[in-house]
Amino acid sequence: MTQTIEAIYDDGVLLPLQQLEGINPKSRVKITIMQATPAALPPATQFWTRPELADLAREQGASRVDNVRELVGDWPDTDRIEDFLEHIRRSRA
Repeated sequence: MTQTIEAIYDDGVLLPLQQLEGINPKSRVKITIMQATPAALPPATQFWTRPELADLAREQGASRVDNVRELVGDWPDTDRIEDFLEHIRRSRA
């Protein structure tokens, strides 16, 4: 039996993108590799590619934060971290 499938190669493992028909678990198979270009991959398979961080930031409109205080927003200065952590502990119990 011959099948042609697409797979993603990640960390030494080939991950099939569809079910393998008629192949039992732990079966030995023969594989011929033909590399596909990312542009040729359908959108669902692009999920498995690893985009560069700069590309993701550009796509999402993320900007550099020079001052971590900018992330605080309107968080009250009167709130103590100990009270916050205690609230989290109680809510998880």
